[in-house]
Amino acid sequence: MKSERGGRRFARAAKRVTGVTASPFEVQASMLFSTQRCKGGEGFSGFVNNERIPLSTSARRIYGKSTCYADLLFDVPNGASPLIVECQGKVVHDDYDSAISDSDRTTALQQMGFTIMPLTYRQISDRANFDTVRRMVARQIGVAYRSKSSKEIRCEIDLRRNIFIDWTTLGR
Repeated sequence: MKSERGGRRFARAAKRVTGVTASPFEVQASMLFSTQRCKGGEGFSGFVNNERIPLSTSARRIYGKSTCYADLLFDVPNGASPLIVECQGKVVHDDYDSAISDSDRTTALQQMGFTIMPLTYRQISDRANFDTVRRMVARQIGVAYRSKSSKEIRCEIDLRRNIFIDWTTLGR
């Protein structure tokens, strides 16, 4: 691929992939969290996308399923509860049955010792809202958050401009 036009850029982008996701929203959240701060992200490492979680017997009773998948699962140091960031996209989570299922799933995972953070598109697409979210995630994963420099802020604005686009037009 490197010898093809755009191959080096593709190779650099491929190194930034954090795993398989189920939606563009999960990709956007993953990119904001994992991209290096000097490139506009938060530089949070130690998470995987769509991690399969076998449920305990009591969690199965609550949720009614034997497994589930965490959108973004952060491994937290010092024996603290692992953090699951759940991307609450409108397409999948926008009706009564989904709300009940999400609630049962959250309770089941909390029963197993996970910390669950629901995340909405509005919380990541609005930079001011995302400031609160990034600080919460940093606190949950045991990272001391430091404010971004003016250069890092410019890079973040550029990153956000590139990831919050109409994904249906990609490749056209």
